[in-house]
Amino acid sequence: MHTPIIIPQLGLVEAVVLLEWLTPDGGQVEKGTPVLLVETEKAQTEIVAPATGTLFVTMPAGDQEVSTGAEVGHIESL
Repeated sequence: MHTPIIIPQLGLVEAVVLLEWLTPDGGQVEKGTPVLLVETEKAQTEIVAPATGTLFVTMPAGDQEVSTGAEVGHIESL
């Protein structure tokens, strides 16, 4: 099953910066565990895995601004 990782709406913020993937591309993740660290103008926030499975990164981290609602990766599970 393909489960997207989408940047959620964080208050009134319309975009975030992808700071660091906490799990490497191709790594195994558990639902609810942090997989991505993002930054807004005011704070850093962890994005958690929406499912258990293998993480596939489609947007690498590193000073890249991304709109809320954007898909930045996905998880493949059986």
